[in-house]
Amino acid sequence: MTRALIVFAKKPEAEKVKTRLVPPLTFDEAKELYICFLKDALVQYCRLASDLQFRIFLMITPENAVGYFTEFINTIPEIRDSKSEINLIVQKGSNLGERILHAFDTVFSCKYTQPVVIGTDHPTLPDEYLASAFDEMDQSETDCVIGPSEDGGYYLLGLKAIQKKYFTGVEWSTEKALAQTVKNLINDKKTVKFLPMWYDIDDYTGLNKMVDELAQVNSKHIPSYSRKFLSEMKTIEV
Repeated sequence: MTRALIVFAKKPEAEKVKTRLVPPLTFDEAKELYICFLKDALVQYCRLASDLQFRIFLMITPENAVGYFTEFINTIPEIRDSKSEINLIVQKGSNLGERILHAFDTVFSCKYTQPVVIGTDHPTLPDEYLASAFDEMDQSETDCVIGPSEDGGYYLLGLKAIQKKYFTGVEWSTEKALAQTVKNLINDKKTVKFLPMWYDIDDYTGLNKMVDELAQVNSKHIPSYSRKFLSEMKTIEV
């Protein structure tokens, strides 16, 4: 197997996850919603792992959260039933660029040649976007595949080789992150392929967009945990 899906996640703690959703959510509600996002993402990725032939690496933080995530994964029946293997690795680095660099280095050292980094902030991301990412990585002329997000960042990044300079000077968590990363890659004469744009749920605008999407009967991918949680909230209608 040459494909790897590297999933970034942090231990759900109130006042540390999804804080830009407060208000209208409380810190506890934001934490519970993040847990739902995490469950839905892992269920989706495990469901696709066999068909798309990739291994899942869950890059976690903080360092002492290994026990938490081991237990957390075992509480998700869809994952237990699928018998999918999720490899836990602790994130390292002082900023997102250093953590991504470490993630790629770790997976390359395990002899995977088509690693893709993704998060958990887009519960309705279509399955075919992930399939397209690995299809692009199959192409000999492709050095990098990126899934741009509406906020100027990116929801997915695939690389066949990694260098620190790809992330040098990138202003993370800003609308400049995508453009700066792409510029670094092009300056190194790398061929970059783009997936369709999608959105992260980092603020109330993104949350409302997901709620509207879930209300459509023709939605292709339904994140069941997030939908159930939102449907039970009095402040949000799904």
